[in-house]
Amino acid sequence: MQLHELSYGAETIVDPELLKSTGMTREQFLADQQRRSLLNTDRTLEQCEALPTGAIGDAAKWLVEAAEGGDAYAQLTFFNYVDLVVGPPKEQLKSPDLVEKFNASSMKYLKGLADQRVPEAFDSLSSAYELGIITPKDPVRAYAYKKAAGDIAPTPGNERVLQIMAKSMTNEQISKAKELAPQLTQRSSR
Repeated sequence: MQLHELSYGAETIVDPELLKSTGMTREQFLADQQRRSLLNTDRTLEQCEALPTGAIGDAAKWLVEAAEGGDAYAQLTFFNYVDLVVGPPKEQLKSPDLVEKFNASSMKYLKGLADQRVPEAFDSLSSAYELGIITPKDPVRAYAYKKAAGDIAPTPGNERVLQIMAKSMTNEQISKAKELAPQLTQRSSR
């Protein structure tokens, strides 16, 4: 994903200046991005074919070790690697305790980074609560973390994402989320 586009659920927002500079329509731009992504995936798969046996297990071990050791990047991306750390979906179904431990570690890492005012952690927590990944769905917390991310580090499109999120929330939920957001940023400024 490029800096000038923001993907949010089924809606992708593309910077109008980027479209103007490329001479593409929004649809052409998104199709081109998807094509590039697929080509990149093909190249990555070709590279993975050359991996020695056991390399994936080693990668999981190093990821866990780096996250436990305090590496911010490993902690920030940890939640994306349940298949690497726990195993493929069939293995996850057989090991709910390992999945629960993985989810708890992921949340601990993201909340720890949020406490350090890392905006990407707020965005990841927002997504986690919105989609019910590593934690139960909670639209109030999803909105609050997204708002807090924008308050800490304003980014283009953040307000638009909040507007989209608000469409599926009640006024009461939005109010609660707006009250919670400053508490999250204050908690992280200690």
